Amino acid sequence: MSRIFVYGEGRIPYRVDFDFHGYEEPDSEHRLPDWSRPNCYSNHAVERPGIHLPVIDIDVDIAVARPVVEEVFADADRDSFGWIESTTPGHWHVYIDSPIGWADYLLRLQSLVDRGVVEPGYVNAAEYRHATFVRIPGVAKPQPVAVPTLGDGEPW
Repeated sequence: MSRIFVYGEGRIPYRVDFDFHGYEEPDSEHRLPDWSRPNCYSNHAVERPGIHLPVIDIDVDIAVARPVVEEVFADADRDSFGWIESTTPGHWHVYIDSPIGWADYLLRLQSLVDRGVVEPGYVNAAEYRHATFVRIPGVAKPQPVAVPTLGDGEPW
């Protein structure tokens, strides 16, 4: 029997204040669990320490990504996958409601990198943070703010 997929269900929501300059600088953010005004969901399962429910940022076409992700997570029930389009056109977030241990999760994320479906920096950041995050549907990435410069290119 199939069920209705509800994104974020069972995951700890976070309020993340991104000062994002790429995955090379994972220290450039502040994150706190926030049930009242979250902007991201994590892979951390509610009230289940050490259990992870994968959330993965996919930056390739769904027609390419879906079969690869489903192969890498072949032991997960097909009804446990939820594909939500990102606010970035052509990009996707996949929620997998199938509990997994951290070490196994990282191995599978690396497999997705090796197959060209996930960016290497996403996995590096996941290792550093001991978590993966995706923005809640409707929450767009902040746009960089142009810094006024003097004629020589130096900020004023």
